Amino acid sequence: MSVSDPSTLALSQPLLSPAQRHAMDLLLSRHSPWPLVEPAPDAAALDLVFAAAMRASDQGQLRPWRFVVVRGDARAALGQVFARAARARDPYDDGERFRGKAMAAPMLVALVAHVKVPHKVPESEQVLATGAAVMNMLNALHILGFGGFWATGSVE
Repeated sequence: MSVSDPSTLALSQPLLSPAQRHAMDLLLSRHSPWPLVEPAPDAAALDLVFAAAMRASDQGQLRPWRFVVVRGDARAALGQVFARAARARDPYDDGERFRGKAMAAPMLVALVAHVKVPHKVPESEQVLATGAAVMNMLNALHILGFGGFWATGSVE
């Protein structure tokens, strides 16, 4: 059995109800397409996506995640920020590659891990909870028929 080929997993799994099989098929078919295309999720779909994020494991109920939706012209403004940051890192970089990243999807959701320190819940667990929330969002987007892509770092 190959973990890299999810279709082979069905052969070795216990009997599942049709609803379980459908849910598992959806989960196993999720991928990260790029670039993302229209349409972007509407307000009702985003409500479901954020509701899924809120169901992530969250020791201490800290909700250490913050999400900012960026649409329309705000993407161009964010692209300017990305370009300036690229030029600050490397004065020979014109930042155009990074500016384009902000426009390569019809909507962006910026993520911030709002870690509380000091706190009895370790920083690492707060960051992991934030990652779990994002994964729930990506799965919810997929279930709703939208693509989703997670980029980290300096807008790689």
